[in-house]
Amino acid sequence: MTRYELAPLDSAWDTALMQMPNWNIFQTSTWMKTYTSVYFGKETAQGLVIESDGKVIGMLPMLILKRFGCRILGSPVRHWLTPFTGFAWNTSLSDCLLPYHEFCRKSRINYSTITFADTEATIFAKSNGYRTTAFKTAVTPLREDLDSLWKRIKGGQRNRIRKGEKSGFTLTALPSREIIGEYTRIRRELYHHQGIDSSLADTFLREISVALPSGSIRFFTAMDGSSLAAAAVLLLFRNTCYGWDTVSNPLYRKFSPGCAVHWQTMVWGHENGYEVLDWGGANTPTIAEYKFSYGAGQQNYVMIEDYSPASLSVVLDALRKYRNSKKARFRTKPAPTPAPKTASSQVSVAPGSLLPGMPPLF
Repeated sequence: MTRYELAPLDSAWDTALMQMPNWNIFQTSTWMKTYTSVYFGKETAQGLVIESDGKVIGMLPMLILKRFGCRILGSPVRHWLTPFTGFAWNTSLSDCLLPYHEFCRKSRINYSTITFADTEATIFAKSNGYRTTAFKTAVTPLREDLDSLWKRIKGGQRNRIRKGEKSGFTLTALPSREIIGEYTRIRRELYHHQGIDSSLADTFLREISVALPSGSIRFFTAMDGSSLAAAAVLLLFRNTCYGWDTVSNPLYRKFSPGCAVHWQTMVWGHENGYEVLDWGGANTPTIAEYKFSYGAGQQNYVMIEDYSPASLSVVLDALRKYRNSKKARFRTKPAPTPAPKTASSQVSVAPGSLLPGMPPLF
C-alpha cells in the first residue's frame, strides 16, 4: 500500500533524507529553510514523504505559494529554477509520481513543477500527460588524470590558461568567510551598474555560507597584490563541486585571470578526491560554448509541470505578478555606496550563476 504525508523540514527530515541513495544538499532542511526565508519571506517550506508498505520510497522538499487566488507548488518554484531540488527516491522515481499527482489533486494545487534527471521517469511523465521541458547542464568528470583533463580543454582556452598562470597572479583557495563580504560588495555594485539588483542573491550567499557546515563553500581567487583580478565560488557536496558563481575584473581581462581560476578549480577538485565539476546551466548557446570549451560534457535534466489547462494562464500571471513584486521591492532601495575607483572594484560577472534568482540561470 502506498501513502503520503506532509512532514516538517527538520533534523528528522534530514535523517530520513540521507537514507535515499541520490539525496543532495539542496534537499536538506538547512538549504530549503534558508532559501525560502531569503526569497519568499514568511512562506514555509515543507516536505512530502511517500511510503510503500511501510518503507519510505520518495521525499520531496517543496514550497506551496498561495498567491492571487492560486495554489502553486514548486520544487523548485518556476522562475527560481535550479535542477537540484525535486525528489530524492529509493527505488524508482516513477513510483513516486502517481502519489505526488494525487497529493496535488487533493490539495487543490493549480500548478506544480518538479525537476529531475531520470530517463525512465521522463518517459513515464510524458506517457501520463505531464508537460515536460528539457534543460541542459555542463559537467566535467574529475576522476581522470590531470593530463587527460588538460587535453579535454580546447586549444584556445588552454592558451588563455597559460597566459593567466604566467601573468604573476597569486592563485589561492579560501574558505568563504574570509572573503565573502568583499566579494558580494563588488558583485552587487557591478550588477547595480548593469541595472540588475542582486540583493537577494547576495543575502542568500552570505546566509547559506554561515548555515552550511564549515568547508562546504570555497572561493578560488586570482589576486594582483591586494586587487581581485578574478574569483570563482564552488559549493562542495559529497563527490561533486558545483560551480556557483564567478567574477572577472575587466582591467585584467587581457591577462586571462578567470581562465587560470577555472583551471585551478579543476585541479583542486581532482586533487581533493571530487569526481565531478558541475558548471551549471548550459541552455544559452554562448554560455554553453564557453563551458564546453573547458572539456565539459552535456547532462540533461527535465522539469515536469502538472496543471489544469483552464487555470494555466491565471497561474502564470500570478507568478509573473509575484516575481515583479519582488523586483519592485528592490527598486525602492537606495543604490549601494560607490566603492573607491580601484582595480578590485571594477569587476564583471560571468553568466550562469547558480544563485537562485540570478539572471539568467538556465
